[in-house]
This record gives sequence, C-alpha cells and structure tokens, in this order.
Amino acid sequence: DDVTCTVGPHSNVGRHCPDALQEAPCGCGCMCVGDGLSQGPYGGPPLPEIRFEGAGLFFDGTVEGSNGVPFDVALTNTSSYKPWTSQSNGRVNPESSELASVSMAANTQTMFALRAYRPGTNDPQPLDGVGGDHRPAEGHVCIFDFDNGVNDTLQEELRACNVTDWFTHGKSLRGIERGLCPNIGTDEYLTNTGTGNQTCVEVKALMMGTGQDNPKNIHDILMADCTMYDRCPDNGLSPASDKQNRPPIGVQDVTTCAGGSSEPAAGVYPDIEDPERLRGQPFRWTVPKFACFSFVASEGFEFTFKVGPSADGFYGRTFFFNGYSEPDCIDAP
Repeated sequence: DDVTCTVGPHSNVGRHCPDALQEAPCGCGCMCVGDGLSQGPYGGPPLPEIRFEGAGLFFDGTVEGSNGVPFDVALTNTSSYKPWTSQSNGRVNPESSELASVSMAANTQTMFALRAYRPGTNDPQPLDGVGGDHRPAEGHVCIFDFDNGVNDTLQEELRACNVTDWFTHGKSLRGIERGLCPNIGTDEYLTNTGTGNQTCVEVKALMMGTGQDNPKNIHDILMADCTMYDRCPDNGLSPASDKQNRPPIGVQDVTTCAGGSSEPAAGVYPDIEDPERLRGQPFRWTVPKFACFSFVASEGFEFTFKVGPSADGFYGRTFFFNGYSEPDCIDAP
C-alpha cells in the first residue's frame, strides 16, 4: 500500500531481500519505502543509491605500515531517473561480473553523483592531504559500452564537468597507459569533446551495438597485448562465421585477411574468452567504446547520462562503470 521505490545497493540480490519486499512493485532489492519499510541501508534513511561496501582504501602517507582507511562508494541520482529494467542495476551477478551497471529508459537523461563515504554512513570520507604538499587525491572512474542504434536511436551520451583529465584507447592524455593501446582508434566509435580548459567533457556513442557485445569485466576492454587488436585470426575471418550477423541489428561488418597477419582492428576475442558470447567477436565491437575520467576525489564525480529515443518509444540502454586504481608514490609529510 502506497509503496514507492528507489534504486538500492543490493538490487536483484535475493539474499538481501526481506520477505516484506518480495511482492513490492519494483521487485526484490530495490529498497522500497513504505509502511514498515522506512529504514534504509545501515539503519539510515532510504536513499536512491547503489552502494559498494568497502570499495576502496585510502593511504595518506602519514602512518608507516598503515593498512589504509576503508571507505564505501555510492552512486546516487540527483535528478529524476527512469529505468528500463531496474533488475539490471548494481552488480547483478557479482560472482561473474566485475562491472556495475545502471539501466536507463529510452529518451531520458539523469544527473548522477559518485562519492566516497565513511563505511556504513552517509558521511563523506575525507580524501585530502596526499604527500608533503597536501595535494588533493585524484579519483578515476570508467564508463563502458557507449552504444548507438540504427538511425541514431537509443544513442548514449555523457557530459561531465570539473574533470581534471580523461583518457581512453589512443587518447591517453597523461600517461596512464596500463592496458591502453595507441594503435586503437576511437574516432569511429566515440566523439569526445572538451570545452574550455578541458574541465568539461562530452562523450557521444557512434558505433551501433547490442547486449551481445557487452563487456563482462575490465579485462574485456583493456588489452594485455596491443598487437592482438590488429592480429588477423588464423581462419582469416573477423568476426568468426557464426558471429557475422550481430543480432538483432544484423549489421554486416566482416574483415577478411591473411591468417596471422596484421590488419587494422581485425583481432577477435580468443576461444577461451569468458563470457563465451564474446568468443570470435572482433575486439572492435567492444574495446573502443569507453572513456575514463579523473577528478578531485574529495569532490566526487558528477555526470549527466542520456539515452536517446527509440523507434517505438520503448526499451532503453544499460551503461557499465568501474573504478580505475593507479598507484601514486608520494613523499610523507
């Protein structure tokens, strides 16, 4: 009775679902609020958030042998939000996927904020005072799988301001290059537009894509060996014969080449790839469609995500995100 629903930190994870929520309109795990259900996670007020408990450790360089200060990370919508399917929110399959996801309905846009909090509270976690000069700590977050559709339907776009830097394959602006490849071009897949002094960045999807090319973890996107992106499969077909019609769009995108030769963007996921659906598919359908952003950690990361209209007014998109950990050697104060 009179139940409203917000996105919760344990979306679609049955072990966190009280009996009272089983028949709620939005399903298990979405932190429904109503009579007898007014308590949010950790005993606090209900929040429209996805929270990752103990997601990080902060070292300020002041205590030798310190194990670091743990903190939670929460993603919150700060404007109206409409999901396509809320069961896709959070880490839906934590055992099989490292990436978190958020579902958005077609023809909507939402402002989000990603911030660090003290464990089990809504109190911000201080992340200042790194090194002898007390320079601000920097955070990094990556947004994956920017997809477009036929005639620019369901096109995904992101705008973020107060960004200190951004990077992706072929566009590593500051030398954060672990797993990033200079030979992977993104111009056919994304438009990246900086404004002013690069404090604002806009990303728009250009490449058509479906759930069949979704990454499962960050290793599906970062390349351990950059040459594999251009290595023609032994059978000379990219993609494999059973992957040449990408359902449901049916895009024809086939490269034929001499097996083992180097041909731009001809490489495919190996037969041992997990998830299995990516095996034999070209890296080019998945790897270039992401961007990472750097920001002042204590201020958090705020961005607007937009999904364009669909052909029939239904459906939506799901974007994926993850942190990016980069060690930073400092001099203790």
